[in-house]
Amino acid sequence: MTTASHRLSVAAPLAVVATLALALTACAPTESPRTTPTDSSAPAPDDDKAMADALAERDAFLEEQQLPLDGSPLVAVTEAQKQLVAQARERAEAQGGTWTEREEWILLALGSDTCESGILNQHRIDAEFMMAMLSGSPLVQQLVPADATQSELGARLQGIAKTAVFAAGYMCPDDKAAWDAALQEAFPE
Repeated sequence: MTTASHRLSVAAPLAVVATLALALTACAPTESPRTTPTDSSAPAPDDDKAMADALAERDAFLEEQQLPLDGSPLVAVTEAQKQLVAQARERAEAQGGTWTEREEWILLALGSDTCESGILNQHRIDAEFMMAMLSGSPLVQQLVPADATQSELGARLQGIAKTAVFAAGYMCPDDKAAWDAALQEAFPE
């Protein structure tokens, strides 16, 4: 579970997602003398360093983003976040939608979660990872009704994924190409 997900304490209405979707279309294992297989669940020393590096990068990302971690509403504070919100608002309003603080909050939460997930996965981003991220996200679970049909679920997940990838393009632009490719692979059009 990502830090941004912890900030989310209120369920967002489905109209928010619809508006956004429309607008944004330990140790290394030792070998036994008798066997050669290793325990793949025990991290190798390099894995420990990589994870420590990822955690440090995540912490730097969160500091750079300046988003509150105390559960208060998310609002754009960095220039990239402000550009993201302005672009999303413009698109939503051009299509007849309305823009509220809740849309901004969801957009920033999805972007932050997406970037943080990519960082913690050491920038190994593909369709399988994207779908795992979406299916494990408390925010996504709040945005999709429990009684959604398979068809509705697919459409909602696609809209949420598009919104998350759009936001990540502003908040973690170095991963934009990888997220775009994962989106295309997960939801080919």
